Amino acid sequence: MDFKAKCEGESRELEPWDVGYYMYCMDVEIRELEKQSSFPLGHCMDCLTMVFSSVFGLTLHAEDAPCGELWCSDVVKLTVRDDNSDEVGTIYCDLFARLGKHMQDSHFTIRCGCQLSDGSYQTPVIALVCNFPKHSSAVLSVDQLVNLFHEMGHALHSILGQTKYQHVSGTRCATDLAEVPSHLLEKFAVDPTIHDIITQDKSSQKPKQFQRVKEPGIALKTLGQVIYALTDLEVHGHRDALNSKSASEVHLDVMSHYWPAPFLPSENRLQHFSHLSSYGAKYYSYLLARAIRNRVWNQYFKGQPLNRESGDKMRQQLLCYGGSMPPRDILNNFLGCEPTVEELCDSLLEECL
Repeated sequence: MDFKAKCEGESRELEPWDVGYYMYCMDVEIRELEKQSSFPLGHCMDCLTMVFSSVFGLTLHAEDAPCGELWCSDVVKLTVRDDNSDEVGTIYCDLFARLGKHMQDSHFTIRCGCQLSDGSYQTPVIALVCNFPKHSSAVLSVDQLVNLFHEMGHALHSILGQTKYQHVSGTRCATDLAEVPSHLLEKFAVDPTIHDIITQDKSSQKPKQFQRVKEPGIALKTLGQVIYALTDLEVHGHRDALNSKSASEVHLDVMSHYWPAPFLPSENRLQHFSHLSSYGAKYYSYLLARAIRNRVWNQYFKGQPLNRESGDKMRQQLLCYGGSMPPRDILNNFLGCEPTVEELCDSLLEECL
């Protein structure tokens, strides 16, 4: 209502159609501020290289690929090596948009890691797919920078999984756990310390002034995710949930209980929720991943994002297990305790305040 009053010059009652409109207006206002920050792709890759090396003891090496190995001339092949210079995986970086390409920024596992019959280890092969604009000096926005680190977080999880069987390697684990490393890498993406170090070390490819503004309406957006997650659990978690009601009616019941702003009962918001079918009873994992991400960051990396000791502990106690252990056991062992529901909610609240 404060933003509406600011725009209209007087305070008026909030209408159902105002919520989406004014949140869009706030988004536009913030994005204009963030346009003052831009990140050359070379700088972004330097930041990723430093995080991989300083925190996780991994180095990225661009390699020439044999004829026919790459599906596009834009693709760059990176070999990942550990402190002993042993190869631990391969990442194909397909970063630029082109006609007919998969449009969503994604991480694909081409080959999982696993123990082979001769005792050696099959190294994983990953494709990192983004859709950045291609021109002579590729520059990323803040959101694109965050997306790059998010997908590289999935790649890191796949590379460092050390499981006996390939079907539980890396990100092939419960969704509760699969989104934690990727969300954590987002925190590195927007940490000013890392960008300052790279800028001091490099004479070129410098970003414009770093400016990350808190996402507008994040509290309401988070609550919207909570409502979708509750709807998802209600629809898929109770056998009789849809016996007498449609999924839209179930969603309307949840909205009536928890949504604080005006809305129209005839408005079918569930049409915008594609995860209802693809993430059956698992949509909550995004919220859980954010909460755990914040807890991990505060416990291990806040104020010291390049802490190698914390990175080693994350490799040994979180990333190496993939889906070979229950995610609850992995996380509790890594954090040193089992977070309560209240503590996880507080971790989400800190983003909203």
